[in-house]
Amino acid sequence: MQSQHISQPWINEGTDTPFIFITGAGGTAAAKGKHSAFLGHMLAGHDEAKPLGAFGKWSWDGSTLTAEVDSFGQLSLFVYSRDGQVALSPSILQLLAQGADPTPDDVAIAIFHRIGCFIDQDTPFAHIKVLPPGGKLRWSEGKLSVSGNQRVAKTAGLTRDQAVEAIIEIPRATIRRFTQQWEGKVAMPLSGGRDSRHILLELLHQGRKPDACLTFHNGGDALNDEALAARAIAERVGVRHLLLGHPRPWFRDVTRALLTGQLCSDEHGQMMPLHDFLADQDYAVLDGIGGDILTTPGDVRSNYFELSQGTDDILKARKVAEGHAMVISSAEHTGGAAALYSPDLEEAALDRIASAIAEFQDAPDPFQGFLFWNRTRREIAFVSTTIMGGA
Repeated sequence: MQSQHISQPWINEGTDTPFIFITGAGGTAAAKGKHSAFLGHMLAGHDEAKPLGAFGKWSWDGSTLTAEVDSFGQLSLFVYSRDGQVALSPSILQLLAQGADPTPDDVAIAIFHRIGCFIDQDTPFAHIKVLPPGGKLRWSEGKLSVSGNQRVAKTAGLTRDQAVEAIIEIPRATIRRFTQQWEGKVAMPLSGGRDSRHILLELLHQGRKPDACLTFHNGGDALNDEALAARAIAERVGVRHLLLGHPRPWFRDVTRALLTGQLCSDEHGQMMPLHDFLADQDYAVLDGIGGDILTTPGDVRSNYFELSQGTDDILKARKVAEGHAMVISSAEHTGGAAALYSPDLEEAALDRIASAIAEFQDAPDPFQGFLFWNRTRREIAFVSTTIMGGA
């Protein structure tokens, strides 16, 4: 690896968002767009052959197209394939603009209505998929092959004290790699929650005070509990605290978030002020991914764990869907989006969700596995790769 740190944001490129679109095969293959591209952020790790970060890349030599993404599939690299055509881009919108077939995947969309994200490699479109974790693509002579998949965790055999120590030491090593490879300004998104608070405190422990802590708040003049907690933490440790958001058009931010998340997430509207702040700044940003899934305490996690030990995968799928519907429903409408838009696809959607959950039946906690490799990878990861992708 030539550099310890490679960074190529793409999210603010608009119509110049990189893509490659190939039609035909062999000597008649015609390609438009970029023949090679690197996207995202790559950090050197202890194994040079397995770099860290959230990134994707491709290369076309006139006869063979190859591509790959990071081992966790955090950067979404979308693949279009149909009738002798193949195309790649980090943007579904760009693929559609270049002529990709927009035929919808009705069942995948029905799943989106029920859990707010897509699962496995699905997208809203039948002929567009996303590369899997650690995915590698090869297309030659009109033949496409894709490898890679999520890893099912195994029981580590740690004591509770050892597990607690690991949760301290592994992020510590990650942040140390970052501080050794980045000498520029640091902005720390601080929600008041656990992930961002622990990252901030570890940065301070390593002697790297962020230039600013950023908290987004859309609640009007009165600060909500999270904003108050974030401000108290920033003041206590002596870091400048910037409050982002304030009254602004909510419908506009939700629409922008839907497009920024490539039509694959129903979240992140509240984070668009953070995107706007970072778009014209030269900050690096650290974000916690998966900590909430891996450490959520209380009755909710306990109930899910007990359910996961059973054999009724449809029941598990229904539980996940009901949980999401509860979050987005109101007093006037309690059925979630599924009851409005795809009630006739209930069985098909639950079947596909159940199959995805069943892939983790041998994991210590099947729900953790399902949520990490689907909701975390397919929805929450857009925070670092697109919402904050210009940082």
